[in-house]
Amino acid sequence: MERSGLNRVPSEPALPFTVREECCSGTRQIHRSASQRYLLTEQSLTLFLILIGVLLFAGCNEEPFQAAEPNNDRYIFSMFGYLDAAADTQWIRIMPIRDSIFSGPEPIDADVTLENLETGETATLADSLFQYGPDTYARNFWTTMNLEPSKSYLLTARRSDGLTSSVTVTIPDDFPTPLFRIDRIGLNVVEIRNIDRLIDVQTVYNVESLQSNQRNTIFVPQLSDTLRLITGDYQIRFNPIVNEENLKDSYPNTDITARQIFIAVSGEETPNFSSISRNIYALPDGVSNVENGVGYVAGILSKTIPFRTCYNETFTQVIPCPLEPTPWQL
Repeated sequence: MERSGLNRVPSEPALPFTVREECCSGTRQIHRSASQRYLLTEQSLTLFLILIGVLLFAGCNEEPFQAAEPNNDRYIFSMFGYLDAAADTQWIRIMPIRDSIFSGPEPIDADVTLENLETGETATLADSLFQYGPDTYARNFWTTMNLEPSKSYLLTARRSDGLTSSVTVTIPDDFPTPLFRIDRIGLNVVEIRNIDRLIDVQTVYNVESLQSNQRNTIFVPQLSDTLRLITGDYQIRFNPIVNEENLKDSYPNTDITARQIFIAVSGEETPNFSSISRNIYALPDGVSNVENGVGYVAGILSKTIPFRTCYNETFTQVIPCPLEPTPWQL
């Protein structure tokens, strides 16, 4: 199923996609990247490069990639992305294995389903065509199926001849809402407790042009500002003045209309991609949890908090603020 006309789903994919504008070609809706870009964390970028590395390896003439050979039944699809229990829409990039990094806009032979392994609830994902440059397209499948922490899900892509690629993804346990405060020297501090692995922290700025109605959402990575305490908890310290000065340089004549902090955690089974050589994860069997395919699909749980400090009723204690919708749901 392709999206058509001007219908929109509740939210667009979060990573690794750039700030988007939409255009239409006939009755087919194509998502095309705009000139502005998200500022990705190293983990997010590395996840994206897994797919790129696999495809580049597939096109190498020195060592032919088995998946590109006729009648290949070992590598059927590449599957890349993550399932986030906090998101209203799940997006997964699924493409047939091929011998080139480039792909045209033609439909692909794939039926994609997502099954809750505890309840048996199953959703069929819709197909969506994205354009990333001249003659460069990818298929991103989406569903609004509700996901829950601590549950496992089976994602399956099936070809019309019955061959499949699949991956089982477990969403991490819920965790306390992170606490935001300002320390004595004016640094912003975010405290995160009772999690397995912190995989992403970004400050999120909505900026609006003072000369037009153009709006952009800018993500600034903060994972390098993270400390793991002796207790096992995490603490992120950053200077908001530096962030906003850099934004003003990159986006002159704009006003910051909203600020958020996005935090994502995963289970211990998710690899630390930043510590893995690109020569390893570029190999088909290097870093992958996809059966009969390549790529990686992670299970995460994200929380988005406002860029402010909240207090109890007597203003004597800092407390977690109420959660906000993820930035791409706004």
